[in-house]
Amino acid sequence: EAVESIKSEMKEEAEELPIILLTPQGRLFSQSIAQELSRNKHLILICGRYEGVDERVREHLATDEISIGDYVLGGGELAAMVVVDAV
Repeated sequence: EAVESIKSEMKEEAEELPIILLTPQGRLFSQSIAQELSRNKHLILICGRYEGVDERVREHLATDEISIGDYVLGGGELAAMVVVDAV
């Protein structure tokens, strides 16, 4: 619901709006991915807590999945901060 609200406010830009799910299964974050993401005017980062997010988010909402490494964190907030800082 929150993502749909943001997309409706952005109108034309919403079609191309990257929705990034931060997950251990995603592609490994790197400088080249940071540069790729920096080309976007806006990003939506979705991060789960403990057991993650509903599978429907992965299947129907996220346009990409990113991981910051092969280790366990309590949630995706730190991963989101890494992405924001690098981008």
